[in-house]
Amino acid sequence: PRRTPCSNKASDIVFAVDSSFSIHPIDFTEQLNFLMAVLDQLPFGPDQFKVGVLTFASEVKLEIKFDQFKHKWDLRKAIGKIKHLEGGTNTQDALNFVRTKMFTPEFGARLSARKQLVIITDGRSMNESATVEEAGLAKDQGIEIFSIAVAIGPGEDGETRSMASEPKSRHVFKVGDYKALAAIASSVSGAACDGEFDFSCVDLTGIPISFSFFASSACKESVLEILFLLDSSTSMWATDFQRMVAFTKEVTESLDIANDRTRVGVIVYSDRPVTLLSLKDEQNQDNLRKVLNKAPYVTGRTDTAYVIKHARTEGFSKSRPYVARIVVLLTDGESNDNKETLKQAKAAQDDGIGVFIVGIGKAVKKNLRVLSSDPESDSFVFHMQDTHKRFTVPMLLAERTCKEAINLAETPPSERCPETPSDVLFVYDSSALNRQHNNLVIRTISSVVASKHLTNPGALRVGVIREPSPTPAHLKSTASDIALSEEWMRKSGFRRRLDPRLKSKDANLHSLLEKARQNYFPADQWSLPENKKRRRVIVLFLDYTVLSKYRTYIAADMLKSHSDVEIAVVTLGKSFSERQATEMASKPTHTYIIKPSRKGQGRFKRIEEKIIKLLCR
Repeated sequence: PRRTPCSNKASDIVFAVDSSFSIHPIDFTEQLNFLMAVLDQLPFGPDQFKVGVLTFASEVKLEIKFDQFKHKWDLRKAIGKIKHLEGGTNTQDALNFVRTKMFTPEFGARLSARKQLVIITDGRSMNESATVEEAGLAKDQGIEIFSIAVAIGPGEDGETRSMASEPKSRHVFKVGDYKALAAIASSVSGAACDGEFDFSCVDLTGIPISFSFFASSACKESVLEILFLLDSSTSMWATDFQRMVAFTKEVTESLDIANDRTRVGVIVYSDRPVTLLSLKDEQNQDNLRKVLNKAPYVTGRTDTAYVIKHARTEGFSKSRPYVARIVVLLTDGESNDNKETLKQAKAAQDDGIGVFIVGIGKAVKKNLRVLSSDPESDSFVFHMQDTHKRFTVPMLLAERTCKEAINLAETPPSERCPETPSDVLFVYDSSALNRQHNNLVIRTISSVVASKHLTNPGALRVGVIREPSPTPAHLKSTASDIALSEEWMRKSGFRRRLDPRLKSKDANLHSLLEKARQNYFPADQWSLPENKKRRRVIVLFLDYTVLSKYRTYIAADMLKSHSDVEIAVVTLGKSFSERQATEMASKPTHTYIIKPSRKGQGRFKRIEEKIIKLLCR
C-alpha cells in the first residue's frame, strides 16, 4: 500500500507488548518484528516521532525510553534484544505505568508532543474492570490508544474495544495470529499518522487472516446505506442461520455506524420480509448488536425476489440522497422463482444499488453470480465456506463494500447545468440499429439538447457521429455526422438531421470511436490550456454486439486515458453484451452504463434523465 506523508506533529508513541506465559517465544519475536516494521514507516527524529517500549506480564518492565536513542538503527537493534518475561496478563498495570510515568520528562517525553499508545495482547487481562478503568483514565489525560487483538474470536473483543480510543474504526485492529501482525504494520503506522493512509492500491492477495485492521481503516471514510437480507426460510438450517447472524456482526463491526455516517438495516425473510432494523432507526454498534442477538429464525418458503423488491422500494425509501446504497443478500441459493429473483436483482442494479451475494451451505457461487452487480466475476459473490490461505470472507466483503460505496456515491447536481464548459458527442452506428431503436436514439438526443434542465446551454457544444468510415484511412467526418456546435441547442432542426436507417447488424463502433478521437478529441489538443478547461463526454448507444471488439476496447481506452474523455454507454434491446458495455464505459459503471429498464414512455424518459444527470454532475 502507498502511504501519504505523516503529519508534521511531534508524537511520543509507546508500544506495550504482551510478554505473558500465554505467548510462545516465537510469537513474542513476531511482536518485536512488528514493532520494527511500524518503526520503519514512521519519521523518526527529535521533531517527529519518538518511540518508547515496555513489556508486561505479571509485572511491567520499561525497555526503551523516548530519548534513549538518536538513530533509528540503534533503536531497532535494542528492540531485537528485548527478552520474554512470562507470567500473568496484568494489562491494567501496563496502562497505569504508561499513564503515570511514560509521558513525563524523566522518561524523555516532550510536553508539546502527541501522546500515543499501541497495546498488543492475545486475550483478556487478569482484571478486566481495572483494565477498562485504567484505559479510560489514560484517554481522559489525552493519550490516544490503539488496541491490537491477536487470535481473539468474534464476540470476545469487548475489552480490546473498550481500551481503544474513538472512533473504534481507526483504533481497533484484529489479526488471526502473530505472523499476521506484519501485514498491519502499514495500517498502524498510517493510523498513528492521523489516519493519513491510502488504501486505494491494496491488493488483498496474501493478506493474513485479519478483518478489522484492514476493513475498518478502509471504511472509516465511507458513508453508505447498507441493507443485510438474511435468509430465514425452512431450507436454511437453524445453525446456518446463526452463522449468518455472526457473519453479519463481524462484517458490520468495521463500519463507522452513526446517524450521520454509515446506516445499516437488517431484514430477515422467508415467504415475506421482516424488518428488524431500518435505516431510519437509531444507528450505532450497540443497537445493531442488540437487534442481531434477537434475530428470529422464522422459517417458511424462500421468496428471494420479494425481499429484493422490498429492499429496493421500501428499505431504501428513507435513504439519503447522493449516498451509496448497497444490499448484502445472505442465502443458501434456494428461491421459489429464480426468473423473478434475477429480474428484481437487475432492477436494483438499474436503480444504482450495489448487490453483494453471500452463499451458505449448499449454495453454488456460479449460480449466485448472476444476481450480483458483476455477473462476469466473483468480485461481488462470496461463500462462507471459502477458504483462502491468509484472509477471511468478512474482511473481503467489508473492504469491497466500502470501495463500492465510493463508486456508487453520487455528486449533487449543480444549479448551473452544465457547470463546466462541455463537449458532448452522441455516437451510434445508424446502420446497426433497427427502426424502433433508431427512433429511440433520435428522440433521446433531440430531447436532451432541448431539455429545460440544461440551464447553461451556452457552455455546451453537441455533436453526432453515426456513420462508420469506409476504411481506417478515411476517418474524416461524413455528411451524416454533425460537428460540435452550440447552434443546435433547443432547435427543432436538430431532429430533422437525424434521419433513420433501417438495416440491423453488428455495430462498427471501433471506426466511430477512432473518428471521435482524431477529429474531435485528439490527445495533443487536450494538453492546450483552453481545452483542459472543457469536459469531454461521449454518449455511446449500444444495441447488438460490436465488430472487432478488442480494437473497440482499445479505441475506447485511448479516448479515456489519453484524451480524458468520459464514455457513457446506453444499452438498447436484449442482445447487447454486458461485458462489452463494461469494457467501453467509464467508471463507476452504475453512472456510465445507462440501462432502460421500463417499456414505452418510461423507457425513453429514463435514458433522457440519466444522460442529463450525467451532464449536470
